Amino acid sequence: MQQNLLPKIWAILSEIDVTKTSADDLCNFLLERSISVLAFLDVLLNCFIRANFLGGHSDQGEDVDNLKQLDSEALICLICEGENPFQKAKHLGLFWLCKRLSLRMCEVSRHLLFPYLLTALKCVYLHQYLLGQERSAQLDAESQHLLELAESEITAVDSIPSEDLTTFYLLASYLSVFYYRYKMADEYSTRCSKHLHLSLQLSGGLAKRTRFQSTNVSQLWIKADRSVESEYTFPDHPPALPKFVSLDDDTLLNAVVFCEDVKNQFHVLTLEEQSLVLLLCDLHRLAYPNDEITNEQRLVYLNTILQQAYPDSKDTPVAHAPFSCWPLATEALFRRSLLEHTSVRRSERALSQLEELVNQFDRTDPPVADRAIEHFFLARMPSVWVLQAEQARLLKKMGCFKSALDIFLRWNQWSDIIDCYTHLNKREKAEEVIREQLAAGDQSPELYCALGDVTNNREHYLTAWEVSGHRSARAMRSLAVVYMYVDKDYEKAMECFEKSLSINNLQVALWFTYGCCCLQARNYPKAEVAFRRCVQLDPENFEAWNNCASAAVLRGKKDVALQLLKEACKHNFENWRIWENISIISADVGAFGDTIQACHRLLDLREKYSDAEILGVLSKAVVEDVPSTTGTSAGSLRPKVLELFGRVTSVTSNNAEIWKEYAILLLGEKPSPKTTTFQKAVKNLQTAHRCRVQPKEGSWQQSPDKRREVVQGLQLWAKTLFEADSITANGDGPSDSSADLDHIGQSTFIKSSFASLRLSLISVKGALKIIEDSTLDEEVQGEIENLRNEVQQLLERVEIALEL
Repeated sequence: MQQNLLPKIWAILSEIDVTKTSADDLCNFLLERSISVLAFLDVLLNCFIRANFLGGHSDQGEDVDNLKQLDSEALICLICEGENPFQKAKHLGLFWLCKRLSLRMCEVSRHLLFPYLLTALKCVYLHQYLLGQERSAQLDAESQHLLELAESEITAVDSIPSEDLTTFYLLASYLSVFYYRYKMADEYSTRCSKHLHLSLQLSGGLAKRTRFQSTNVSQLWIKADRSVESEYTFPDHPPALPKFVSLDDDTLLNAVVFCEDVKNQFHVLTLEEQSLVLLLCDLHRLAYPNDEITNEQRLVYLNTILQQAYPDSKDTPVAHAPFSCWPLATEALFRRSLLEHTSVRRSERALSQLEELVNQFDRTDPPVADRAIEHFFLARMPSVWVLQAEQARLLKKMGCFKSALDIFLRWNQWSDIIDCYTHLNKREKAEEVIREQLAAGDQSPELYCALGDVTNNREHYLTAWEVSGHRSARAMRSLAVVYMYVDKDYEKAMECFEKSLSINNLQVALWFTYGCCCLQARNYPKAEVAFRRCVQLDPENFEAWNNCASAAVLRGKKDVALQLLKEACKHNFENWRIWENISIISADVGAFGDTIQACHRLLDLREKYSDAEILGVLSKAVVEDVPSTTGTSAGSLRPKVLELFGRVTSVTSNNAEIWKEYAILLLGEKPSPKTTTFQKAVKNLQTAHRCRVQPKEGSWQQSPDKRREVVQGLQLWAKTLFEADSITANGDGPSDSSADLDHIGQSTFIKSSFASLRLSLISVKGALKIIEDSTLDEEVQGEIENLRNEVQQLLERVEIALEL
């Protein structure tokens, strides 16, 4: 049908100047010629997709009058927040006309509203695609508005075609993910799963992965469960599919070969069901860390799609390959290549497969009519420039900078061009190429920003700002970075950051950098706002959570900071700095349960943990029964704090302060410590003294502070022994036959401890005498003499106690 419409549509576009024709007049013009507006939109959108995504020498409309003028107008109208659409894309004018007309039809149509809404949503998706990774707040608002209208229409209409509804859920989920609405994306994927009556989950099954395996081992596969069995028929002819590049490796098999029991559980998946697999693969990337395990799990999703298209993993599909299509297979092969390039055994296949996907674009076989454009939006099929750019990036990673540069130059990828020339020691050549482009008439803000990057000249960023009519977020962003890192002028940097963010407030990385700039400028309220906005957009950014907590602390909001830090550790459980901050702030605000948890986690992460100050806070809180933030007293945490001290001292045995705090905690047992507890506390004080007089670094005799600590430690040790009877009173309960034995044992222990203390006092006294005799400083001599007198007095008391 579209082929019959094409001549009429080309004639219309040649006959009228659509840039000066309103959407309403154009609709009337189409109706006068008995052309459906929806069919007209489909033709325009399909021409754009064929020219930029499917290939196959689709040069339709190249000789139509007014198209160049339409493309020029589109380049201006498709600018969002100062960001230009990809200028090398073909038929931008047709795409702009399609979007403009579809949005108008969404406003005026009372019939066929959902098809118009879906077409408009497709246009928003492609418009954002043309802008690259620069998220547009304008397009975000447009997508949200369309989703709301579509939801109302879904509720009101029961006869929406299944594939249209699936396409809607897919686009809604992909757009939600892109604009940081992860919860909404999950909701749409769940609704898509329910709509298809399909549940997908990772499962394990026995299989072989290498050529030399004699026994099956557990491997992942996607288990599909249907609540309603799908009705499908096998196609009469195999679908046109991209060439599958086999893995040429002497160890790894081309694909995992599962045992028959698992194969019998495989399902034939329809195209819509395969689109759900690709969606879940994308969402899986966001739900788990970016590591090798996650990548292997994502490969399982992709291989599920490829197994449908290439059941025997051959270069061409076999006749019984059902329900596969060009867009789905292309995306699966593309995503697989991006994941496999890090594998030594599969990197060559990844590059070869990307090269094959690039080459297929210009081939006429299969013809464009066989490339399943009707299923294009079931996948996120990459455009030709994205395919080639990723191919070039893989070449760059392999050190092939010259080959990569040729591709980047073809598509005006300026940041990559600068990087390649820099690696080739020809950075000045990058400036030359950019200036040639400017001289040719391309006066885009992006190009001036690239010139600023390569020359380190901020004037070019200002030129980009002026050329854009003060609408280039990129120009202000680059200028802000210069002010922040080069000039250290944080006030000017903040001003530029704010201008950039006012144009486009979806720049996550910029919110983070802006927050750091505010911290440097000591503007803590703005810093907290910036980091809060950052985590609102990207909840997994643990560094932003951590910095937000720092800003809150600097504002005196420690309880808020603690909650922010606890949120940060949810997104990075392995970062010891976050846990250290939690331990400090929680101890400060009285959240002692959180302090204990943080200390245990620090021991898990760093093995040795020796923050005596934090442990001292816990010990004091338990002994004094301080109220905690939970409403309970810290005394109830005594068993947990004892467990923590036991664990800390088992791995950090040379910290005197920790041993001292451990002893104080033991002596604070209520109503009074038992004999065994008392003896353990005394031993801890003895260990603390040993740690003080046998330090790893330096000599305690040479430091006034350390000399005082040694003497004070001996005094605490002696005080504990002298007050043994009062400390342990009633500690062992009522008297019985064993009480006398305990008393005898306690007396023996105290005598022995006094003897050890006496030896330590004599040793310290002698060391102080030596250092006193060796110094000529009268002030130091006086300080040491006072300490020696204190030790002598203590020694005399101990000797008296030993004589009793």
